[in-house]
Amino acid sequence: MKNLYITMTFTVIAALLVIVLAGCGEEAESITQPTTTTPKSEPPVVSQPPVAEMPAVPEGVVFFEAEEFAPNKSVTENGAVKWHVKDDPAALGGKYITPTGANRKGDTELVYPIPEITLRSKEWKLWMRVIFPRAGGEAADSFFWDLSLDGKKWLGPQEIIAGEAVPDWQWRGWKMEPGPDKGDGNWFKLLERESDIQIDVICLRADGEIPDDEQYKAYLKAVNGGE
Repeated sequence: MKNLYITMTFTVIAALLVIVLAGCGEEAESITQPTTTTPKSEPPVVSQPPVAEMPAVPEGVVFFEAEEFAPNKSVTENGAVKWHVKDDPAALGGKYITPTGANRKGDTELVYPIPEITLRSKEWKLWMRVIFPRAGGEAADSFFWDLSLDGKKWLGPQEIIAGEAVPDWQWRGWKMEPGPDKGDGNWFKLLERESDIQIDVICLRADGEIPDDEQYKAYLKAVNGGE
């Protein structure tokens, strides 16, 4: 009888231990283990250089270098009259043109294709960057110009007499009647009248403004794609 009591006691104790241990296991499983989250790595931000704004070609304004005439359409020499291309670091393109042997007759002619005209207007002016030197007490200050709207028929020479000496490079302008037509079929002609005039750059414009050296440089940059 005593032995039976002892056996039952051990059985109850064992059962209690099993219950206690089982409860501890469930509690352990219910504890949430901390987790470590690795932050996502963001790609580096690459800064882009600002896009340079392309300069716009002004409407109703064209420039061209006086020495860039069309050789196959021009007559640079006739008897004693001759056009020369000379160097000058003060010229915008480093060169200019000047006639010698002139006799006020327009015996030679320099012909230029006019860049495309984007504006139809009746207010065109011819501008030139010039030197009109004084020789023998009088200024050499005159020339002829002509215009063709199709490259075939010329409208007739127009005489320019500036009436002043211009000792260093400056812009001078005169009204064009008529002026160029809209499009890319216009041609310009320059004929000698007096010797020793010096012409650097030619400008045709219908915006009422006076050209200057910086405008010419900006124009070149625009037509050359910003270069």
